[in-house]
Amino acid sequence: GINDRHLLIIGGRENGTMYGVYEFFKRAFGVRWLAPEAVHVPEGVNRVPVIDHRHVPPFHYRESRYWAMWPNRDEYVRAQRISNYPGFGIFVHTVYDLLPPNKYFETNPEYYSLVDGKRIAAWNYDWNDPVESAKHPGTHGQLCWSNPTVMELVAEEVKRRIAANPEPKIWSVSQMDWAGHCECDECAAIDEREGVPMGSMLTLVNYVADAIAEDYPEHFIETLAYQHTRSAPRHMTPRDNVIIRLCTIECDFAKTLDDPTSRVNKAFADDIRDWAKLTDKLYIWDYLPTYTSYSAPHPNFHVIQPNMAFFAEHNVVGMFPQGAEWPGAEFAHLRGYMATELMWDPFQDGEALKKEFIELYYREAAPYILEYISLITDKVRTENVFMGCFDAALWMDLATIQRADAIFQRAFEAVKTDEVRARVEEAYLPVQWSAMVYSPTPEVDGDTVTLRRPPSITIEEYQAKARALGMHHRETHEYTERRVGGQFASHVVTADLKTIEDDRNLVWVVPSLAGAVIRWRDKQNEVELLDAYKRPWAAPGRWEDWVSTPGILEGPVADSYEVVRHEPTMLVLRAVSESGLVVEREMALENGGVRMTLRASNPTEDSLTVSAKLHPELSTQGEHMPEMLLRRTDGRWDARHDRLPPQGTAYGQLVPAQNFNKMAYFIPAKNVGVRCAFDPEEVAFLLYFFNYASGHEHANLELVLDSQELAPDESRSLSGFYEVITARPEGVEQ
Repeated sequence: GINDRHLLIIGGRENGTMYGVYEFFKRAFGVRWLAPEAVHVPEGVNRVPVIDHRHVPPFHYRESRYWAMWPNRDEYVRAQRISNYPGFGIFVHTVYDLLPPNKYFETNPEYYSLVDGKRIAAWNYDWNDPVESAKHPGTHGQLCWSNPTVMELVAEEVKRRIAANPEPKIWSVSQMDWAGHCECDECAAIDEREGVPMGSMLTLVNYVADAIAEDYPEHFIETLAYQHTRSAPRHMTPRDNVIIRLCTIECDFAKTLDDPTSRVNKAFADDIRDWAKLTDKLYIWDYLPTYTSYSAPHPNFHVIQPNMAFFAEHNVVGMFPQGAEWPGAEFAHLRGYMATELMWDPFQDGEALKKEFIELYYREAAPYILEYISLITDKVRTENVFMGCFDAALWMDLATIQRADAIFQRAFEAVKTDEVRARVEEAYLPVQWSAMVYSPTPEVDGDTVTLRRPPSITIEEYQAKARALGMHHRETHEYTERRVGGQFASHVVTADLKTIEDDRNLVWVVPSLAGAVIRWRDKQNEVELLDAYKRPWAAPGRWEDWVSTPGILEGPVADSYEVVRHEPTMLVLRAVSESGLVVEREMALENGGVRMTLRASNPTEDSLTVSAKLHPELSTQGEHMPEMLLRRTDGRWDARHDRLPPQGTAYGQLVPAQNFNKMAYFIPAKNVGVRCAFDPEEVAFLLYFFNYASGHEHANLELVLDSQELAPDESRSLSGFYEVITARPEGVEQ
């Protein structure tokens, strides 16, 4: 009877009852909060069904940057049950805030990392400013985690901040967003005992947690398990008031995290299982878009739900799928919707959730949006593409771009309203972006190289569209401008190919395309060391001169070089950078290898701060992890690969050069590598780097000039002799 009818909505502390109200409208009336400006309210619903529903979300902390960027988002945040409970007092990469190098390093360098025998810290400049930071390479360290005074100072600073602002309950004591962990005897001993660099850092974190526990029992210390600290220690455990935030930055997002066929995902799965045994306060920092460009296609929709369920199954209680910081990012509303719904209930049908959003948001164009997502998803899955969170979408080949464009043309024909057209236009922008930045495979014909790109919008048209959507993300625009570049003003680029050759080596160079060396073949060993002549132009595999001049995005010195001298075994090129720096590179075949000499000079009337370097992207001969080796001036080799985190496919480090005179990489699986000899009096820094993920296979042996001021008419030079090796250098400890 009528007296039996009742409505009862009861929730837990904080916002539980409010979430129950929104859940009622979703279940009873089919209301969907798709985006802040798009709420779907079905027509003709006049009867409330019987609802008997109880839900406890597995994640009590549910936050992202997706909705932080949207205006008028308050109702959306409430409806989608976003919760940053219990709130942060200080958030992520915090140790320099807690123990500022500008305050302490000059008088107490022992508070900071010992790296390669030297205490380092980013001090006497603003390390938050990327332009300023670029002027000080080799200074980016961490704290000396085991130093008792450091522990006391950090603990006192955290307690001071809690006393001043007791409302938030989480305080991040976390590493800076770079490498450089401390190698002092005390830190190294802890890390050796624990098997991972997390050991020494967790020592400090636990100390701070103990220091606040009695006076502030409701407060927590949070730290990152991130890159070199990602793996759990062997013996230590986090204190009960410590939150561990595990980060997925190395993972392959074309595959699920529990996919055993992915080496990097399997390593992450092992790490989360280890952490789940040690703590019941495990948070996740996940990565949903690609951060190379928010306009790049990134088909990871098929893994979002399985990964969210995987987290819930492994004792995770807090989720932070980072998202994009700006509007206009590729399928931002779809990813934001899926993230919010799945953080609330990670075990629902992810494909059904995606389809529901697309049908409600894109309406008559929905079948075409689904077809497009299926197209690009099938592309990365069938071709086994490694798709990290900095993926550049180089897998978007000409055929895929053309098929995607045809799908969107049919979508535009189907739309009936301006509202849906605007949404389809936004979804179409990544296809236009892909055509605009498309990286062709060089077509080599005799002494000519040709690069062909499909018809596309101009860089100016793209920028206008992106900014109209609100996309002001600096890295996105810088990367896009670099991909398009001055050399691609035309859709067909033809350039002269210069060759130098001797009995041992064959080298191809394209002066008018950033002076790029696109091929180095060792004929004696029948091995190719540079792959650019057979790979897409934007893929790794070229040898160029790069600059890291503050204020200028790192990359080639110039779009084009002039030929100064060309002989059968020697080529000299010259270019002028945007800052006015003149760079001359001499390539000479001698003694079975290649000598590269780089000379930077300042013809201007002003001083220039310069960091020019030899930047070879040498082949790893497939998806093989290289051993990275440095030879000290006393003849001892340092095996740097024992420092590399096991979970990733990419790693690099900038090292002061004064104690070394050779560097090398070696591929044990192929018994081949490259060794570089140099004069440490000429070279300021060495940068060794590798990435052996599919489509990215390269290892860099970079020589970097001194970045101090270059006075008018002053010059500086360095030289490196690069040669192929077919055995690990003698004296390397295995």
